[in-house]
Order: sequence, then C-alpha cells, then structure tokens
Amino acid sequence: IMHRNSLHGYISDRIEKIKKHLNDFGTKHKTKSLHLLRIEIKKIRAVVSFAERFELASIDIGVLKPLFGQAGKIRELSINRNLLGELPEQPELLQSQLKSEEDFLIQQFIGSIPDYLKSIASFINNFTDPADFPAKKQIKKYFAGQIVKAYADYEKREKTGLHRFRKRIKKLMYIYEFLPLNLCKSIKINISNMDKIQEKTGVWRDTYTAIDFFSQPKFPEMSENLSKLRANEEKRWNALFGKSLKLQ
Repeated sequence: IMHRNSLHGYISDRIEKIKKHLNDFGTKHKTKSLHLLRIEIKKIRAVVSFAERFELASIDIGVLKPLFGQAGKIRELSINRNLLGELPEQPELLQSQLKSEEDFLIQQFIGSIPDYLKSIASFINNFTDPADFPAKKQIKKYFAGQIVKAYADYEKREKTGLHRFRKRIKKLMYIYEFLPLNLCKSIKINISNMDKIQEKTGVWRDTYTAIDFFSQPKFPEMSENLSKLRANEEKRWNALFGKSLKLQ
C-alpha cells in the first residue's frame, strides 16, 4: 500500500523495500538488488529534503549513508565490468581483477547485512508525521522553480551540469510520487518524459565516470581501449540532445 498522505508511512514503505532488497542480495547476490535498494534510499532523501525545505520535519538520515555508499561501490564495479564487455577486444585479465574486487566487497557487504537491518529498523522510529502539507500554491511554486533550474542545467550542455540536471529531475519524480493525489493533479509535470531522459542521462553518466575510473595509472592496459569508451560516451552524450526537452 502506498502511503501518499503520510511521511512516516511513505518512508516506512521504503524501509520495508530496502529490507527486502537486502535479504534478496544476501541470498541471490544480484547487483540489481543493490540498484533498487539505492533508489529507495534516494526516495527517502528526496522527501526528507522536501519536508525540511518547508519546515515540516527534521530527520537525520545519516544512518543510511554507510549502506548507500557500500552498495554504490559494488554497483560501480559491476557497471564498469559491463562497460568493458562493450569493447571489441576484451581485457580478460582486467575483467578478472575487477571481478575479484567486486566479490571481495560483496562478501564484506553480506557480512554487514545484519547490522544494516538493525540500523534501518531503529531509524523509522526516530520521527513523527508533520501536521499537514504545505499549501498547494507553495508546492506548485516549488516544482515550477525546480523545473526552470532543470531546464537551465540541461541547456548549458555541461557535463557536470547534466549530472545535476538528472539528480534534480529524479528528486522531483520521487517527491511527486510521495504527494497526495489531489496535489499531484495541480502540478504541471511530465513524469514519463522525465523518466526517459533521466534513464538516458544515467547510461551516459555511467560511461563518463568509467572513463575516469579506467584512466587511473593502475590500469595501463586500458590506454588503447579508452578511446573506444570515449567514442561511446560521445555518442551517448549527443543522443541526449537529439530532441527538444519537454518536462511539463
């Protein structure tokens, strides 16, 4: 059940999903579970930021940071290994090295799952629901302002700005999911278009950060392959600007 009218209820739903993804990862070791887990934490961060923006609540989410960070390290290695798979000539030794690093982090993570479960179980009891939502006019103004900033980030066509653009629209999507339905109806926003562009931006971003990762001196065997990754990155970058952006 989606608790759209309760901050505590909405976050409780997210926490239950995090528990599920943790348990799934503990048994199946699929990095997809870590991706889904991190999305749930991002949703919590988004609605908490929104609540604090309007002084509805003050919630310390620091307990989720270690879980988010460790899951991210494993996912980054997994993504980078997948990107190596796109190359015409496979650097098999490097694949094996990254797989070993990933397996080591996975075993560490699995060993920490009981502690993660305990920490997130206590987290949900540390705050109460606000009395009410902000006025509809305030929420509409907030969304309109964030949309203007998102367009500005996108139109600059700068790589750091585009990452900010993606984070901004994902945050709006998560807040929109949380809001009561009667408020959602008054907000001009195109969730479908937002989801498509953030997904494409994410694929580009993965390639962009992989180039930085593989440019490290400890990966000399990647010097020739970096040009291939850069070509893929440029192709994905250009694809982001092929059509006019419509967020509303």
